[in-house]
Amino acid sequence: VKSIKLNFDINVDYDIYQRAIKELVGKGLVSLDDVIWITHGIPYIVPLLVGYILFIFLGDYPILLIFTRFL
Repeated sequence: VKSIKLNFDINVDYDIYQRAIKELVGKGLVSLDDVIWITHGIPYIVPLLVGYILFIFLGDYPILLIFTRFL
């Protein structure tokens, strides 16, 4: 069973998820050997990746263009 939660809430109650996982283990749907990956949310990594890829292809030309126009 895969579940992806796309929203992020800083006030989330993690006890709910722990109880849900324990219940799934108790029912035999999840093994103790299964890996469950939970993150606190990494919203900044996607824009950082996009910026990195743009920099690889465009270089520093857009930054130089902005600074030479306004100076």
